[in-house]
Amino acid sequence: LSKIGGPARGVALSGVVQEIDIATGKVLFEWSSIDHVPVTDTYVPFAGGTAKAPFDYLHINSIAIAPDGDLLLSARNTSTIYKVSPKTGRVAWQLGGKRSSFHMGAGTTFWFQHHITPLNATTVSIFDDGGAPPQKEKQSRGILLDLDTGSMRATLKKAYTHPAGLAAANQGSMQVLADGRVLVGWGNLPYFSEFAASGTLLLDGQFPVGDQSYRAFTANWAGQPADKPAVAARVNPAGGSVVYASWNGATEVDTWTVDRKSTRLNSSHITI
Repeated sequence: LSKIGGPARGVALSGVVQEIDIATGKVLFEWSSIDHVPVTDTYVPFAGGTAKAPFDYLHINSIAIAPDGDLLLSARNTSTIYKVSPKTGRVAWQLGGKRSSFHMGAGTTFWFQHHITPLNATTVSIFDDGGAPPQKEKQSRGILLDLDTGSMRATLKKAYTHPAGLAAANQGSMQVLADGRVLVGWGNLPYFSEFAASGTLLLDGQFPVGDQSYRAFTANWAGQPADKPAVAARVNPAGGSVVYASWNGATEVDTWTVDRKSTRLNSSHITI
């Protein structure tokens, strides 16, 4: 590790990917980064390098399957996406980092990224953290990149940024929906945002302060609670009564109606 400021004989973490047969536990495929990626490709400052604190030079944080069956590996600490054959382990190309196989067009360079997702044979989505450590960009982005493997050129198709200039230090995600909308999770920052395909902010949500999300996703979901609705009535000092009702998780209930004589329920509203 002497070339990156460490000892001549040090300890580094290798990024390992395995395909495992669930039924038998047999390892069908294994890929180890130390056989393919030199430690000098890292962008993180050297630290540790001992058996108790190995140097994490690569740090794989997502895996996706490309349309042709190859693996797309996101390595945070080299700021690189690797396209790897699951049959031979050969690295077909590298996107980003110190030895990119692609010419990186304007706005395509990403840093310490998360969550690589192929959308088709030529387009990928990536959450570009942008820094920490060290900080490389002023704010994080969700980005769509077009990859021309003929000319080996990467082109920025669209970038999605938060109007408050959020800069995630780690984690994060980008989900492109069928109609073009985009959901971005801002990693260690307690926010998630939905954008129109054009980039217009449609929704901005916040978790409790201090909470984080490794990734955020949206999906159709209908809650069907096993318990009955909880109802309570209290006298209103100003006159009459106040009725409180809750049916936790009942997503299809959108209205409540108070009826002194009966309790009825249908798919769109509940009557008490």
